[in-house]
Amino acid sequence: MKYDNDQPCKTCPYRKDAKLGVWHPDMFIKLLRHDASEYGALYECHQTGALPSEERQMCIGWLLDQKKRGLPSITLRMHLHGSTGAQDLIDRCTSGGHRLYSLKAMCKANLDVCVRRRKKKAMPRAPRGIPLR
Repeated sequence: MKYDNDQPCKTCPYRKDAKLGVWHPDMFIKLLRHDASEYGALYECHQTGALPSEERQMCIGWLLDQKKRGLPSITLRMHLHGSTGAQDLIDRCTSGGHRLYSLKAMCKANLDVCVRRRKKKAMPRAPRGIPLR
């Protein structure tokens, strides 16, 4: 993993000025489930996901949310412990002046758009029981 990017990308779902509902609702539900799990996960920037693993970048929107919440992801804390590049990134990452959603607010905003679309189209329903507050 590379640590060059220090601001959310132009289409980062955490940015309030990014388009909502770009991904299938299951992606947001998966994100909420990982966040609620004991270990959490690491999230890469969606723009670098198709690159070889050594070329991928961490999602800065997600990283800033983690930082704001005191690094609840055990997986992220273990990654930071083993990588000076990641430690440097968490110190220098910034929103770049963009307003950002929290993880739960970002998922809720996107799921709301997906629900409105589903009412217009036949999109599968999201599972119930995921707390969004």
